[in-house]
Amino acid sequence: MVIKKCLKSVDVFLCESCNFNCSKKSNFDAHLNTAKHKMITNDNKKNAKENEKKFRCVNCDKGYKHASGLSRHMKACNIINIEPVKTDEVVSELIKQNHEFKVLIVEQQKENHTLHQKILEVAKEGKTIHNSQTNNQINNFNLSVFLNEECKNAVNLIDFISSLRLSLKDVESMGKLGYVEGMGNILVKALNDLDVNERPIHCTDIKRETVYVKDKDKWELDSHNKIKLKHSLFKLEERNLEMLPIWQEENPDFNKMDTKENSDYINISLNSLGSENELEKEKQTNKIIKNVLKGVTIDKGTDKIVK
Repeated sequence: MVIKKCLKSVDVFLCESCNFNCSKKSNFDAHLNTAKHKMITNDNKKNAKENEKKFRCVNCDKGYKHASGLSRHMKACNIINIEPVKTDEVVSELIKQNHEFKVLIVEQQKENHTLHQKILEVAKEGKTIHNSQTNNQINNFNLSVFLNEECKNAVNLIDFISSLRLSLKDVESMGKLGYVEGMGNILVKALNDLDVNERPIHCTDIKRETVYVKDKDKWELDSHNKIKLKHSLFKLEERNLEMLPIWQEENPDFNKMDTKENSDYINISLNSLGSENELEKEKQTNKIIKNVLKGVTIDKGTDKIVK
């Protein structure tokens, strides 16, 4: 505030904001142009403006001088108040739920231990495994010869998953396409890049989803619960999550609200582990397996992969 006073016929110029006074107007004008005066008076104006509207809407940040004005505005404001998603907490919770689901799969694996042992014994003896319902050999196709001789150099399933070279494009596709299609595309593409005899998975009956898996250098019939295939999907989930920090480095604005990077990050985080509901997650896993088996089904008559 600038005040001009007259004392004993002498003009005194006083700047209360800066606690400055003088008797010459030229000196006073010079003071008004100083950096100190401008800084102090600008701060005062800024604080005054900020204090004018101290009541703000939590939805749209519109300010009001009085609480009554804000109250009327809140009744009409139709912007939905969406609290920021704590993405790191979401990912941690999904990982925890994924771990619990893995424990369930391990328990199922123990229950099928006896069945696995019988299958191993049959595989070691080199016998042709018959269909449990028809009990007939599959035409002239010798499954044992195909697996143990033609496909003897096939890679183990767990080694196949570990060797996959995921890209940031794969991570982003998971966010765009969703868990089922994203995971399925990664597996199908990787299997198609291998020769038929090098693949770790072969399906002999797509309807009954009869599938053989290369594990520990031996071909085995996966159980009706598809324990080995489900375990490989869990490993692929972990591989995909390992790419997330790299994606974050390439997209530094991922933690800034209302940015494309933040939206992509949330979608990737949520879709990388599938549904948090146990039954829904089981359906998603079975759908992925069915889609993958379509690309590795053997033509019983020709010994070739059905395209």
